[in-house]
Amino acid sequence: MSLREQLAKALEHLGQALGRIHELERQLAKDSHNSSKPPSSDGPRRKRRSQRRTSEKPTGGQPGHAGCSLMQGASPDEVVRHRPVVCDHCHQLLEGIARQVKERRQIHDLPQVRLVVQEHQVEEVCCPACQQMSRGSFPSGVKAPAQYGPNLRALAVYYYSRTYVV
Repeated sequence: MSLREQLAKALEHLGQALGRIHELERQLAKDSHNSSKPPSSDGPRRKRRSQRRTSEKPTGGQPGHAGCSLMQGASPDEVVRHRPVVCDHCHQLLEGIARQVKERRQIHDLPQVRLVVQEHQVEEVCCPACQQMSRGSFPSGVKAPAQYGPNLRALAVYYYSRTYVV
């Protein structure tokens, strides 16, 4: 093989290698901001700078701000007492001794949602006078062997519509 052929072949390989390098650099430049890649694939190399401008005020609640938090209810639905059984120091039984509420804490929660299945049954009765069979009928809203009730449908619509409200 002549020197020119070797040079041409080397230049061809160099062109292929440069093309591959450009393609790999283009792939490496992609992240979650300029492609459909998830943010978890960005890796530690790219950090976004915050758009927030610094302020002279300290972080958190400012002096003089009243603040607000969840208030305790005046009449809770359930009271759970946590009374010691024995003295922490001498281990004397404390049954029947007068108590004093030292601190109160409340948990505000929704009751457990449980699906209620209501079955509708159509009955058939034989008339004792004419011996004809008479059959009951389903209410107007009961059309399928199994279906969702109006409350569950309303809740689904509510949740669906809340996903689009900002």
